[in-house]
Formats: sequence, structure tokens, C-alpha cells
Amino acid sequence: MPNEKILITDDEASIRTALAGRLTANGYTVFQAENGRQGIELARSEEPDMAIIDLQMPEMDGMEMLKHLREEFPELTVVIMSGYGTIEKAVEAMKLGAFDF
Repeated sequence: MPNEKILITDDEASIRTALAGRLTANGYTVFQAENGRQGIELARSEEPDMAIIDLQMPEMDGMEMLKHLREEFPELTVVIMSGYGTIEKAVEAMKLGAFDF
């Protein structure tokens, strides 16, 4: 079983809970944040191996969080997810260093 740590940042609790449940069941240690600022703080304290970030969140969106994570944790694997993604946003995320969109 994997022992990697994954940070999930999404303002929708149901999405966080569903993802965390599946990942935990597969052996991952999961940390949840409800916004970008909280996600960055958890990344600093827990040093995850991967971050899954929602694109659209209040206060700090996924792109801004991605920029902060890239500056502090250049080796962190980051995946941006969205139900409202566009090709332009996907290209932007990849240029900013996202592993996938």
C-alpha cells in the first residue's frame, strides 16, 4: 500500500470528503483544506507528496495557490481539478507547473 501524503484543497466539503475517502481506502494519508490559504499552511506543516486543488475557490483560486506552491515546493506534484475548466485554463495551469488538469 502507498504511504504518500496527499493534500486536497476544495471549498466543497462533499468533494473533499469523497476524494479523501477513496484515497484513504487505498492507503494514502490525506489532509483536507477548504481554501487556498489553509491549503498552503497545511502544505508547509505536512509536506505532502501531491496536492489536488480545485480551480474555483473564494479568496484564493487554484491558479494562485499553484503559484505559491511552485515557489515554495517546486518538486510537489500538483493536479488542478475543475468542473468548469477550459482549454485556456488547462494550458495556463500546465505552464505554471501543474502535473495535470
